[in-house]
Amino acid sequence: MSATETLKRNKTKLIEVLCGDHTFILNKVQEKKLITLREYNNLKSINKEHVEGHVIELVDKIMNKGEKTCQNFLELLQTDDVAETYPDLERIKLHDVLLKPVQATSPCSGDVVPEATKVKKDEVYELNSQPVGLCLIINNENFPNRKVKERRGTNKDAASACVVIAGMSAKETLKRNKTKLIEVLCGDHKFILNKVQEKKLITLREYNNLRSINKEHVEGHVIELMDKIMNKGEKTCQNFLELLQTDDVAETYPDLEHIKLQDVLPKPVPATSPCSADMVPEAKRLKKDEVYELNSQPVGLCLIINNENFHSLNERRGTNKDAESLADVFSWLGFKVLMCKDQTRDQMEQTLKLFASLHDEEKQLQLQELDVQEWCGRWLPAPQQPVRHGDAFVCCILSHGSLHRVSGVDSQPLAIKEIRRYFVATKQPALTGKPKVFLIQACQGDKIQRGVLQKDVEEDSLTSIPEEADFLVAVSTVEDHVSFRHPIDGSWFIQSVCEQLRLHCPSGEDINSILLRVNNMVGQKEGSICVGLKKQAPEVKFTLRKKLILSPRLT
Repeated sequence: MSATETLKRNKTKLIEVLCGDHTFILNKVQEKKLITLREYNNLKSINKEHVEGHVIELVDKIMNKGEKTCQNFLELLQTDDVAETYPDLERIKLHDVLLKPVQATSPCSGDVVPEATKVKKDEVYELNSQPVGLCLIINNENFPNRKVKERRGTNKDAASACVVIAGMSAKETLKRNKTKLIEVLCGDHKFILNKVQEKKLITLREYNNLRSINKEHVEGHVIELMDKIMNKGEKTCQNFLELLQTDDVAETYPDLEHIKLQDVLPKPVPATSPCSADMVPEAKRLKKDEVYELNSQPVGLCLIINNENFHSLNERRGTNKDAESLADVFSWLGFKVLMCKDQTRDQMEQTLKLFASLHDEEKQLQLQELDVQEWCGRWLPAPQQPVRHGDAFVCCILSHGSLHRVSGVDSQPLAIKEIRRYFVATKQPALTGKPKVFLIQACQGDKIQRGVLQKDVEEDSLTSIPEEADFLVAVSTVEDHVSFRHPIDGSWFIQSVCEQLRLHCPSGEDINSILLRVNNMVGQKEGSICVGLKKQAPEVKFTLRKKLILSPRLT
């Protein structure tokens, strides 16, 4: 349901609740810049006999400003200070609207906010111990062999790791920077006092006391305020640091950027348990340069190499089920799906090199020679139109395999590392800077996994990227171990991938998060009636630089 429709449905109840303090919500709306200063002054000065009239005018103004403003207003109503001022808001259903719908055309056409999905207890590791755990840092700087250079700068790395892992407290950060902070905040001591009270870091009584203290110099007022904040404990110090990093405060005190206030983590994780109740992750806005743009039609190519019948190895029964599931789900996600069946090692190499360099008519003819077919819903003709890369590339290889290799139907191995190298940025500009995802269903050895029962470098280049960037390789099992496949239902890994893509792509979840779910799903499966005798754990490696969000396309 749209934000505008949600407000429309709940308008009467909302007005009734907001009448409890109509000036507070008016000020919050203006503070969040949902209305202009002129509109704020007009609303503040309108002549209405009853409070209800003021609130009606405000809600109407918000609804007339369109979907984005309505969305931002709904988010404002769910912030802590607003919810605390109007406790009856929790009785109104304002959650029928997603925080931001993911655009089917391009997740980057503006800021994207993934759906705030609730994290269930079995989807997040519980970190309840005190301390959370041990962090061992092995820091090698000086080497006896004179030919090996001293690793200058490594102590800075070790120190930074200590700060992040151990986490300097907010109170300690304020204490270390107290003198500099006082000097900066003296620039406008009344502004910071008002902001601190507005954010309810101090009570109204404390605010009035601080405002009326008899100090000859401005510095004395700021010192009293700082001491009051620090005496209130870690949580208040944390909130004060966050306040100092807000736009209006940073704009008022530009010299704040010269003070190191980042040594403390943004928000401490509750020490008790993040799973004691359903936990909602912060709705983090993704900027345009934080997510891959997928604007092409089709989104890109999805190549499926499906090896079933081998010259000397066992037939891979169930692999056709995997191939069909992959073809269905990636067609649904807007890809052009192309399939190859029963290829030798050399044919696989030729096919992959060909797809890495698709750009002329000669290459199109080679597709026919390698018997590349296009998925058209259970039937496989030759490609009807020229095959060209879009904004992403997916390659699925279903075969037998050994350590770090996949096998052709002639049992000859092709190294996974070599497959990646065909597509590196320096060699194939058509895919430079674009995400390349490899899903590999193949054994990586002959061992069977058992289960365990639970108890100063500066680079100023504006355009270059690492040649090995933008890859994601997900292999169905860890090295040295087998990968399980049902002769009718298909493999554990591929079927889990398809199921999780279908479940979570519509809500805007990124591919890395979805593959975490796949790892969990595969890890829960049993390959024997005896619990823990035959298990499987997929392995994911990536050099992606951004979030990769695949969205269903309308057909």
